[in-house]
Amino acid sequence: MAKKQQLGYKEIEERLKVIRDNQIPAEEIGYHILYSFGKGERDIARYKEGKGILKTFEGLLIKGLFCFKSTTTLHLSEELESLKADTQVLKALPKIIAVSDGKTMLAYDLREKDAYENKVDRLYCDFAFFYPLMDVERVHYVEESPADIKAAEKLAKLHDELRAYNEFNSDADLHDLNIFITRLLFCFFAEDTGIFEENLFSASIQQYTKPDGSDLSEYLDAAFNIMDCNLRNSDTLSIIKQFPYVNGGLFAKHIQIPKMGAKARKIIIECGELDWKDINPDIFGSMIQAVVNPEVRANQGMHYTSVPNIMKVINPLFLDELREEYKKLEEQQQLYQQQLDLGAIRQIDYCNACAPIEKKCRQLLLRISKMKFFDPACGSGNFLIITYKSLRLLEMDILKVIRLCRPGEQYLNFIDGSCITLKQFYGIELLDFPHEVAMLSLWLAEHQMNRKFSDEFKVNTRALPLHNITQIVCGNACRIDWNEVCPHEPEEEVFVFGNPPYLGSRNQEEFHKDDMMYIFKNDYKNLDYISCWFYKGKVYIQNSNAECAFVTTNSICQGLQVSLLWKRILTNNVEISFAHTSFRWSNNAKHNAAVTVVIVGITAHKRNKYLFVNNKSVKVNNITAYLFVSIR
Repeated sequence: MAKKQQLGYKEIEERLKVIRDNQIPAEEIGYHILYSFGKGERDIARYKEGKGILKTFEGLLIKGLFCFKSTTTLHLSEELESLKADTQVLKALPKIIAVSDGKTMLAYDLREKDAYENKVDRLYCDFAFFYPLMDVERVHYVEESPADIKAAEKLAKLHDELRAYNEFNSDADLHDLNIFITRLLFCFFAEDTGIFEENLFSASIQQYTKPDGSDLSEYLDAAFNIMDCNLRNSDTLSIIKQFPYVNGGLFAKHIQIPKMGAKARKIIIECGELDWKDINPDIFGSMIQAVVNPEVRANQGMHYTSVPNIMKVINPLFLDELREEYKKLEEQQQLYQQQLDLGAIRQIDYCNACAPIEKKCRQLLLRISKMKFFDPACGSGNFLIITYKSLRLLEMDILKVIRLCRPGEQYLNFIDGSCITLKQFYGIELLDFPHEVAMLSLWLAEHQMNRKFSDEFKVNTRALPLHNITQIVCGNACRIDWNEVCPHEPEEEVFVFGNPPYLGSRNQEEFHKDDMMYIFKNDYKNLDYISCWFYKGKVYIQNSNAECAFVTTNSICQGLQVSLLWKRILTNNVEISFAHTSFRWSNNAKHNAAVTVVIVGITAHKRNKYLFVNNKSVKVNNITAYLFVSIR
């Protein structure tokens, strides 16, 4: 007996088109369905001879596989219901029961308790229901694993497998590979967070592509392309058309999908089995270090920054001040709330007393909505993502105060969405892959925070389509005009921050030296490469309300570099606004950077100054470039 073939979805489509293109009698359609899903011609001939089927059944009944019966149009539904209750059929336990009058097909999956209806001439573009006939069952995930560092390691294995299986001979080839990986990441996240239907992406790969992976590239190519199409052709296969319109630029470009085999397919399916909905954004930094060759990253001088280290930068730069303003308003509201609860004031007096608090809360939100946040060495976007999430959480705290200022029913419609948008976030990244991941990470962070926002305030926000992110630029931050990337007027509040590449003078390649000569012109050879960012940061913030802070090796605050660098920085009223003295680097990336760093913030306007020693802050009058306190 000929074995059933494992067909790809394109082969199934072509076989089913024969039904559309030919006048096949109703009683023959069941045989053609079996042929379309891998049964050989010898098998079909045997069935017609009465072999391998239940002979006492009036129709086609194959134990454990398929039940089909032709009937009249008038009795289609009635016949299907009859077969679902037939003792012979139930004893045979077919996977699929189907009936047809030659024009319409009705079917039922006994195991999944799921029904199907379609025109016979449309079967070729909507056939996923019948995959169990080819022993491809629906995928159900019972146990889920957290998408932690294991996810990064799996993606690294996939990356290595793709590099081994394909020839990438140009930068364009590698660019397509990078985009391919980021699209996979989005799909894994989307199917676990309600952007897609649950398990839509990974389950479809497991169900509709061959185990050897030979048709996986073609399937993913079609799936990615359809996600950029708002209007769908009626002839598009249902297993492709099931993916929603995404937009936002993520699927806008047609890329060359790498060829894949069984191993790559297995890794992709395993990635899909992880739980991506609560992924920590700083995981993406680990992903970059795990996926991209560590030697390449070391040569570029890039290091992934952990969340605690990011907070050491953004807290004193702007977040502490915003939180302090919020806390004052919260304390005032709580004081009035206590008086109301004790009966010391009436509700109308409470509302009147809270009116100025609500006004100040709204003013604070308006201020935050106008701020800009700029990382000119953004890597995979960790600084931008943590900043975005921190501000969204602060926004929710402020809105809770506003809600409490409106007792009773008054608060129900006080808000229709977040005032913080991704348009406020800007970045520059030299390398292609982390640049792509930075944009993806911001989308994912936005969706995570929108879900929290919806849970708290019952405000639904549409996940799709995505919004284009054009403010993250792929290029050399040493050569690009920062004001072109993140334009700002003197009065605007703009916060520049990040973890630029360090690279002491002995570790710099020729192109690093060229960048430094381009910026400093002379007297730069003993400077660390990060000096470029401090100098450009100074130029960007001078004569404006902008501020700047970077993580850096402590070498720029020691010895000869102090006189070479800081005499160029501390001019035009630019001063050190805050600093963390030396501390050891730590993060949870696989290839951890063993360095001692400081954090230095600079400003061109008057503000309180703080020096942090062992994470304890001291308010001071002035901070020198050696990170000592100077008393005026």
